[in-house]
Amino acid sequence: MTRAKLIKEAGLIKEAGYHGLAVKCNNPSDGKTRYAFFCDGTMPAGQTFFGPKAAIYAACGLSDAVTFLIGFQAGKDFADGNLA
Repeated sequence: MTRAKLIKEAGLIKEAGYHGLAVKCNNPSDGKTRYAFFCDGTMPAGQTFFGPKAAIYAACGLSDAVTFLIGFQAGKDFADGNLA
């Protein structure tokens, strides 16, 4: 994994935390890292990418994860009445 990707991944995880989401990463060595998003912003002990708690979304690749997070933020802003 390149340094740039690590920086982007760390930013994604940090940004998700601002919106009450937790992120678990899985790299099955096929070239695409998977990102599972969880609602309550915390990980229970023993949480893996596959369980025991179900993710609200599992992204395939960093660009898919970023797209999901942007959509999640927009939806949250809309629900809160923060869109112009």
